[in-house]
Amino acid sequence: MLEQSLTRTTGNLHAARELALGIAERFGLEEAERALDTWQSHRPDDPELVEARADLLLHRGHGRADARRAIEILEPAIEKFPRAYDLRFSLAHAFSIDLEEEKEEAVWRDIIARQPRNTVARRNLGILLARQGRIDAAVEILEEGAKFCPIDIMAWNALASTQWNVGRYEDALASLVRGLERLPESVDLREEAIERHFDAGEAQRAVEIARTGIEVYPEGAYLWYVLAETLSRSDSHTDANEIEAAFRRALEHNQALFPAADGLAVLLTDERRFDEARQTLDAQLALGEETSRVSGRLAWLARREGRHDDAVHEMIDIVERWPLY
Repeated sequence: MLEQSLTRTTGNLHAARELALGIAERFGLEEAERALDTWQSHRPDDPELVEARADLLLHRGHGRADARRAIEILEPAIEKFPRAYDLRFSLAHAFSIDLEEEKEEAVWRDIIARQPRNTVARRNLGILLARQGRIDAAVEILEEGAKFCPIDIMAWNALASTQWNVGRYEDALASLVRGLERLPESVDLREEAIERHFDAGEAQRAVEIARTGIEVYPEGAYLWYVLAETLSRSDSHTDANEIEAAFRRALEHNQALFPAADGLAVLLTDERRFDEARQTLDAQLALGEETSRVSGRLAWLARREGRHDDAVHEMIDIVERWPLY
């Protein structure tokens, strides 16, 4: 029934790749290839089916031998379908598996020449160049990408990650800060910048970046949580009241944000404010969110209170209710 619907649709079969990979995962590579044979008998000029067959070999095949089979399929298909850019991505992947780095580089550069704002191609080329020790060339291609796509989070992450991985720590931090200047609303980029500054031993700068987040989103529950966590990790920050206030602000904006409730409960427990910690966790139980994690934290709280037998019984109950806990 599914195959009949698939072959009767108009246009290219964009779902073919995922379907073929799904068949291979469940029934094996040979069965998936038979399905593709059937689809291609109905659609001999569909580039999506070429991509599906090649990616099947690359993701479910047997290393270099099947990568070469994929290359034999892809190279003539690219000549036939020059605008099907996904085929070029598959070809670069095939060359990577076959350890043909010079050819892989040529494909990435061809994609970038045709699509200068293709961040994925730039990131992959940057990884290849850095692996070869061509650090300046890798950074150049990624810097250019950030210039072309200043509001693309991946462009800044790719640049900073490459700089960090080759030991250019100050440059990586500067790139993340530049990215945040262009994308102040990006929570992912902000968290990456905070983490990297901690890694570099710049805790105070990490705190500043976290504070800026709540200026951008003063009602952002998660960013208040990020600030609280950042403050608690900073050795130079000793104001427990500010940390507690940040956790509470996070919960004011989103009472179901368990990480904030959990952080607050741990803070209160460390201050031996056990009743308040239990009230915080009981409120999460009442919401019915993250029940297993809340129960686990309550058991931890019981142990911290000195009620060791209760803690053991609570943990036994948790494991019985959630065996994968």
